[in-house]
Amino acid sequence: MDIRIVRASADQPIALNLAESRFLVESELILSLSGGRLVYEVVAVAPYEKVYPPSEPVGESTTPGASFLALSGNRIVGRIVLSQHWNGFGYVNHLVVEPTFRRSGVGCALVLQAVEWSRAERLAGVMLETQNNNVAACRLYEYCGFRLSGFDQDLYRGQDADTKEVALFWYWQPRPRPTT
Repeated sequence: MDIRIVRASADQPIALNLAESRFLVESELILSLSGGRLVYEVVAVAPYEKVYPPSEPVGESTTPGASFLALSGNRIVGRIVLSQHWNGFGYVNHLVVEPTFRRSGVGCALVLQAVEWSRAERLAGVMLETQNNNVAACRLYEYCGFRLSGFDQDLYRGQDADTKEVALFWYWQPRPRPTT
């Protein structure tokens, strides 16, 4: 499959369908500490559908950052929206891949584009937030070299006081170069 990653421009009035912002949850991450490091195990749960709220337009935002599109031919099959976070990291505001292109390398190509963008911007690395019920995304970030560094059990309680969803914070940082 030939996938190209291109920078989105403000004059591209193209958006992915809202259907791409939903997935079936069949497992969740259960967190624990081991040797001072946050680790997880994946446990099965009764299946349910997770739906994210509608996303912002494809083009550039007003905050410093960038949007990139994944194209298969002329068809948009994924997108990532990045910004510069207050802590000196690049921040993944939004990542979506069309369902028929999931698990095909599109998400990884977009995440690695975020890494390259952060390097070009001379940022400290890349950070993002996802949820403990988005196991596929967590596995993708780990595969792309991100490390699970934190969590917040209350982040989503303003939307749903009874939620059991846990926000997970993942970081990618360049490896220190060995000194000779």
